[in-house]
Amino acid sequence: MKVSKIDGQGNHLLLECYDGNFDSLNDENLIKNFLEILPSKLKLNKISEAQVVGYNKEELESGISGMIMMAESHISIHTYPKKNFAVADVFSCKEFNVEECLRILKNRFGFKKINKKLIVREYERD
Repeated sequence: MKVSKIDGQGNHLLLECYDGNFDSLNDENLIKNFLEILPSKLKLNKISEAQVVGYNKEELESGISGMIMMAESHISIHTYPKKNFAVADVFSCKEFNVEECLRILKNRFGFKKINKKLIVREYERD
């Protein structure tokens, strides 16, 4: 079943991204730019500048983490360039287009495979 949009109190998209481009995954400016443009592409409203921090040790776990806050919640990404791997997270209380998000990620970072999990966060009242 192909899901492109889903309604609920909060849509939480969890992504595991494989076989990306080393140089793109290791570029703090590219990651910051990605975080700055993605909210508007998904018709969401950013309320902060993207924060991006690199961790550059020799271990395989070295990489870059970035996050941007939106009126609807947040987007984060954690890259592991030496593994050609990243994890990303888009959480919004507003509906957004999942397939557009995947397309942008693939174009920016060259991922060959993306595993996705979409969770509807619901608000329950007694």
